[in-house]
Amino acid sequence: MEQSIFGKTEAGDSSGDTVATTPGDTMDVDVNVRATADTPDTADVDVDVDVDMADKPPNDDDNEESSDRDSLPDLTDIEARHLRKTPNHEVKTTERQGLLYSGFFRQLQLKPQKYLEFYNGVIWPLRYNHIEEIQRGTPAGYRAFTNRLLRGYGYIIWPSNSAPTSEWLIDVEDLDEGDVRLTYVKPTGRNGASTVPENARFCTILDALWARMRNAIFTRRTQTTAPNRRVRARQNSNKARCRQSSSFVDDNETDYDDIEGIRNNTISPQTFLERARGRTQQTVLNSQATTTTTMAHANANAAGSSNQKLTYEELDQALDRLQATLSDIRERSDPDMFASLWEEKIMRLDEIEAGLPQDPALVAMFDRSIARGDMPAPPPGPGPVMCNEPFNSRGNPSRDINLNIPPTIPGTMSVWVNVADMPAVALNEADIITTGFGDLSIGGGDGGSSHHWVDAPVDQLDMERFIKGVNERITPTPSKVMGYVLSYGWNDSCRFISTGQFETCGRILSSSSTSTTTVASSSSSVGPSSTDFPPQQWSVIRQGWSNFRNDLERAALDGVKIWRIKVCVVALP
Repeated sequence: MEQSIFGKTEAGDSSGDTVATTPGDTMDVDVNVRATADTPDTADVDVDVDVDMADKPPNDDDNEESSDRDSLPDLTDIEARHLRKTPNHEVKTTERQGLLYSGFFRQLQLKPQKYLEFYNGVIWPLRYNHIEEIQRGTPAGYRAFTNRLLRGYGYIIWPSNSAPTSEWLIDVEDLDEGDVRLTYVKPTGRNGASTVPENARFCTILDALWARMRNAIFTRRTQTTAPNRRVRARQNSNKARCRQSSSFVDDNETDYDDIEGIRNNTISPQTFLERARGRTQQTVLNSQATTTTTMAHANANAAGSSNQKLTYEELDQALDRLQATLSDIRERSDPDMFASLWEEKIMRLDEIEAGLPQDPALVAMFDRSIARGDMPAPPPGPGPVMCNEPFNSRGNPSRDINLNIPPTIPGTMSVWVNVADMPAVALNEADIITTGFGDLSIGGGDGGSSHHWVDAPVDQLDMERFIKGVNERITPTPSKVMGYVLSYGWNDSCRFISTGQFETCGRILSSSSTSTTTVASSSSSVGPSSTDFPPQQWSVIRQGWSNFRNDLERAALDGVKIWRIKVCVVALP
């Protein structure tokens, strides 16, 4: 099986195996290495590179690479602060999906069909997270970038001689004459790979690769380049300072004339004070007008930027940041745990925010898949929404109970509320008369409609909030509600919570008859709300809610992903 490098840190995920055909030999490299065995991590590895292409006959690949090299500007002597990053889509065009570095890939002894995967899976994510090391363009920056690459992928791509043959490298028979197989030697402790003399050949090749890459992905800052925000603010402040200084000079010249007039007794001191006061007031008014204009421009720019959509370059950069962040999260998490939480968080949002009702074609397909025996075909017309699916019709989505993930019960759920009328039951003051339970008429109480409550609280302490919230979303009053049928998970399990209409009937009638006089005589008393129950019924509901919470805990321990609840309110007509 072919080894994959997309699982390592710094690497992004790969969605397929893409094969690129690239040229073969490009140039011969004569490497002379001079290094010290016990070199510290911060020491430099002195490497001399002699490139000799005079004895090799030219071909089209060499000419193409030479033309690419000649077309790139030489930014070796340009400092990092004078460079700016080229947009990613332009970089990919310039690098031609890594073909610009095919000569270096050949020196690294990679197979031609691995060039594209090495570029997209190794270089691109690594460069995205540590672009500043390439931008510096110093030997220390190149060495740090090389150490990162070898530490993450060296033992996979260039394994030792004792390890199995790497699927990334060409065969030994295909090596150039006099060339030796590249082998990565892992350093001891926390030292970098460049401190090992056997890895000096990697430093030689990769330093030249990083220098070429710096010329490809950066451009020189020019005067035509739009300055950044701080530079613009500095320029605006300088202009404002110049305008203010010119007005101050005029005011000072006028002051000097007035002072000279006082000395010559041509103007009175009172006139001098009035003129000075007027100039001061005018300066304050001018400053206020300037401040108002500046704030108006700033607010207009802020409003325009907030409503403005992202450009192609901004969207491309944002997606790259998202890809790098997701890759980093995946590398630092357990694969099974990541897959489970991804399904719970992301797929649950997709379900809640899907904008139901569903597509009628999908609902019809689901109806056909659950059809049994001679069930009638669904009536024509718009398809039903998800809340009208039959209870106990779909399997629970469960996770592997062997995963090292603690069972959790969500504090909020997506709840669908339906009403079922029960006309066969009558409640009398003298006794409970039951003539038999007929078939429940789903949706009868609300005229066939149903309600979606996205963030219903299901915590143990929020039981009253949940019940009152359900009552607010239905037409029957609490006095007609017999109970709630709650189907959790994917409707494989149900729990009936009684409202205590039967259990507490005698207590409710006796308490209501004894307190009739008191309620009638008290003009300030307030009756129960339209969504509330008497205290006797709350005690019964609390018992049923406790049993329901136990069901949820047992389901969580069994691995059922509890994401939503269906509530069928059983009510009298």
